[in-house]
Amino acid sequence: LRKFVHRIRTVYVSAAFARWDEVRVEMKRQRHALARAERYFQRAVSTSVTKAFNTWAGNAADAKRHRHSLQKIITRWQRLQLAAPFSDWVEWVDAVQGNRTKLRKFVHR
Repeated sequence: LRKFVHRIRTVYVSAAFARWDEVRVEMKRQRHALARAERYFQRAVSTSVTKAFNTWAGNAADAKRHRHSLQKIITRWQRLQLAAPFSDWVEWVDAVQGNRTKLRKFVHR
């Protein structure tokens, strides 16, 4: 009877150990698979964030370039708007100075 009990205990202990080892190996495999999946999704999220940032940066650079171009156009237009009145004023000043010179010559005769 002692041999029989010892054999049964050994069989049960052996089976329990084998089952524990199977569960341990399966948990290790699942942890590895989960870690790989997490790395994959972290890369996917990182790639998505990177793409979004690069898109934003490109759009911001384009907007800055457009603002600069528009500012140059507006500045030119304003200069052209001011150029005509300024030219008219310069011509008027030249005419007034010419008239003053003529008056001086006429008065001082």
